[in-house]
Amino acid sequence: MLFITLIFSFLNGSLWVLVKNQKDLTEKKCAKLNTIYQVSPELIICHELNKLFRLLFDTLKNREEEKCALQIWMQQVEALDVKTLKPFLVTLNNWFDQILDYFLER
Repeated sequence: MLFITLIFSFLNGSLWVLVKNQKDLTEKKCAKLNTIYQVSPELIICHELNKLFRLLFDTLKNREEEKCALQIWMQQVEALDVKTLKPFLVTLNNWFDQILDYFLER
């Protein structure tokens, strides 16, 4: 139980490290991210998928390319069977056209 308490105390406040662009992290924050990865290997997958998702939104400008890339991303999430992202996939499916519209209007 003490080990679990230590893990949770370490992870407390780690959300910022996970959501911030990795290129903007300090060396200390990168070290924290690597330690977090050791605690949860599934988190590595989620974080990499998050970076790819962000890259799609930041770089693609054509609706058809965006549609294809987003569908491939969703297939990757399904294939990796990342349970924590299942609700997000449901949301993407439910709002797919509106999300693609966002690409055009930003």
